[in-house]
Amino acid sequence: MKLCAFRSRVLAMTAIILSLPALAFDMVLGKQELSALLNLVFPYQSQIGQWEVRLSNPQPEFHAGQQSISLAVNVDVKEQHQTLKAWGKVGGTLKYDSHTRQLQLIKPQLLDFKVKQGNIEGLQPMVEELKANIRQQLPIIVLLDLQQLHPGMSAFNPTGVRVVDEGVALEF
Repeated sequence: MKLCAFRSRVLAMTAIILSLPALAFDMVLGKQELSALLNLVFPYQSQIGQWEVRLSNPQPEFHAGQQSISLAVNVDVKEQHQTLKAWGKVGGTLKYDSHTRQLQLIKPQLLDFKVKQGNIEGLQPMVEELKANIRQQLPIIVLLDLQQLHPGMSAFNPTGVRVVDEGVALEF
């Protein structure tokens, strides 16, 4: 009788273990959902030399065939009393690093940069440098750092990420 109960438990545990891979699932973040997540860290402000740069309103585009995304952003640049408004687009391969819990844009490139309004006289060197770096590889860009966003998000830890036509699929 004990042997039968033991076999039943072993069979039940084996069935549970074999069914675990079937519990894997994807969660697709579309343009609106990804924009909402990115807006947790945008607007992004940085001091680059004498220029104060502010990036805002990230608009993702998905390129499933290349497994990449691009982000169009509004760019505000200030130097003393001068302000420049521009638009830029950065693209690269999307990666989720499970060790650092970061959603990263790896091998990013500045794809486009256009001045929309403002006096660029004092900012001309920066504009020329940015335009000269179009299609050049940039350092990794951290789009989301889940550990810094909220310490209670430890259960939210995807095993991978891939770009699909409709958005970004997080694999669990």
